[in-house]
Amino acid sequence: MRRRLYLLGAFLLAGLASSCAAVAPLSPREPTPGAASFTVMTYNIHRDRSSDASTVLAVGAPDADVVCLQEVTAAWETSLRAAYAAKYPYMLFAPKENAGGLAVLSRFPLEDRGVIPVPGDLHPGWILVADVPGGRVQLVHVHLRSLFNGTSDWVSNYFATEKDHLAELRLFLDGAESAKPVDEPKLPTVVLGDFNESPSGDTVKHLEGLGFRNALPLFRPGQYTWHAPSVGGMLDMTIDHVMFDEAFEPLSAWVDRRGRSDHLPVVARLEWREP
Repeated sequence: MRRRLYLLGAFLLAGLASSCAAVAPLSPREPTPGAASFTVMTYNIHRDRSSDASTVLAVGAPDADVVCLQEVTAAWETSLRAAYAAKYPYMLFAPKENAGGLAVLSRFPLEDRGVIPVPGDLHPGWILVADVPGGRVQLVHVHLRSLFNGTSDWVSNYFATEKDHLAELRLFLDGAESAKPVDEPKLPTVVLGDFNESPSGDTVKHLEGLGFRNALPLFRPGQYTWHAPSVGGMLDMTIDHVMFDEAFEPLSAWVDRRGRSDHLPVVARLEWREP
């Protein structure tokens, strides 16, 4: 146990060092007159909170246009359909009774491009397209494996996290590329979900190398998205991300402090760039 806490502490210090080195944050702004914009949200709702009213409320309270959820079970699907049938007329579910279930709720039409399984029964990814104001956007919805889960003992799993995360991401990006029809060779893309790694993690950095930007640190660097009972918030981490490509400009990003999940909703408002 002591070894496990030491490794977790090292992970936290790495994330803290990254946030301390960040540039000055952007200020939220209103959309450019005449430009289309939309909001997306990611939220790990915790598989055991489907009957908790505050967590169900947290799904819709930020009023995002498209909501991507992780740890969705069959019970969660029932709760969400009952609570949000009117607010979100387009819903897609891929529930699982472990932590690997996913869902997407949207005000706008959704196209299912396929759930992508991961070898070893780790959490799958999901490729979707949403017809939001301004055009069609591809969503790569992810829930990368947690630090100590995997295919081996927890110490080996910890040290293999970066390698496994990159393998998962590449699998999902390859799936996204394969799912594009010939008449849409380059769809604007948002990659979002529970990455289980900090803004300095290898998967985040890999996406940044591909031209993606991470919305939350642009506006609120160091703001945590996951928390656990601890002294002085020592176990608070930023591990949920909304990353967008060059088709968009960020207008704002924030954490909504509601619900009883161990994660918090992360919301980003994006504006389409001029062609």
